[in-house]
Amino acid sequence: MTSLRDRVVAIIREELTNAGVEAAWEMNEIHVLPDSEVVIEYTSSEGSLSQALIEHFFPAEKPGIEVAHFTSLGSFRSIAASNELRLSTLLKRINEQEFKPFASDFCLSGYLDSRNSEPYYKVLMSSLFYASFTDPDPNDPDYMWQIFGDQGRGVKITFEVSPIERRAEVRRVRYSSENEAMKSLLATIMLRIRRECGRSFIMRGISRVGAFYLPLGYSLEQESETRLLVKCWDNSPAHELVTGQADRAYLPLKLGPYANEFCSLRIVAVQAGPMSDASEVDKILDDSSFSGARRSYA
Repeated sequence: MTSLRDRVVAIIREELTNAGVEAAWEMNEIHVLPDSEVVIEYTSSEGSLSQALIEHFFPAEKPGIEVAHFTSLGSFRSIAASNELRLSTLLKRINEQEFKPFASDFCLSGYLDSRNSEPYYKVLMSSLFYASFTDPDPNDPDYMWQIFGDQGRGVKITFEVSPIERRAEVRRVRYSSENEAMKSLLATIMLRIRRECGRSFIMRGISRVGAFYLPLGYSLEQESETRLLVKCWDNSPAHELVTGQADRAYLPLKLGPYANEFCSLRIVAVQAGPMSDASEVDKILDDSSFSGARRSYA
């Protein structure tokens, strides 16, 4: 008679093979007990399986990628004065179709349960800190200037970003429907283990996936967003750096080649907006630590 453990192994291996995914995972990384309702990766393991599943759905960008950040002149001045980029808590996006659609589309009903307190997805969001970027040459620059660049009075900052492995990650946001989500390798494995084994598969780091998943139908795709993400939990290296409370919390990261423990952030170019005060942009740049960045004017 096939054991529960063997059935779990067979499902994972079969679905990885069907998807053409090679993952250096071992079954001793997975916790399967007959009297448990879940199948879970040990937190002490390397997390090889979960990393492979995340990479398949949300491929990480290579270190040294250049991405753009449209912002106001005031925010640019603050970045230059502090020599840091502030990552916002994902709670800041609680009313903008963040995380809840991910929990719904992937049938993570426990994240939506609010019978005892706030739904758990809000707790998860409070531990995720992000910065939003787009392509250096976006498809619709007028839209980006209008919405994010203070109606053309701001600047476009181009960053070179190299996350430190296991401390931060950079991935493109995926704009998906529930139908697409259900066809993913991640969802297929979760659903098969639930249907055939009567267990929920709890993948390590699944909350990170929610930070890169946005639903179709809200005109968000035109932003072509890429995110830098740092997960912060109690006693983590980032925890003591977090400033502020609730949806106003942020994580400041110093600029420069590996000037912080999470990600190398280097400003390589600054473009003054079409309606901005170019002389003021130049002055801010001249007084900054990144005065050698390429300069241009929209």
